Amino acid sequence: MNEDDKLDEIFNKVDDLFLAGKFEEADALLSAVDPREIGETLTIGWLTITFAARDRLQNRDALVARARAYFEAEIPEAAAALLKGLE
Repeated sequence: MNEDDKLDEIFNKVDDLFLAGKFEEADALLSAVDPREIGETLTIGWLTITFAARDRLQNRDALVARARAYFEAEIPEAAAALLKGLE
């Protein structure tokens, strides 16, 4: 599965959970997201799809912190720009 297909899968799954009011289930998924394993694009995808519901997702702040640490370590010159508007 290529990266675009993976993004589609993430967006569809999370959107379905949100529409069904299953925020706790969506939140549980966030705890397993490891930016070091999935890379920049999919990490940004997770942050984007969960942004609107950030107040209902307890694990999202921890994901933002993991994303920041990953971006600062791997692409420090772009870290701030990548997270802008997604925190």
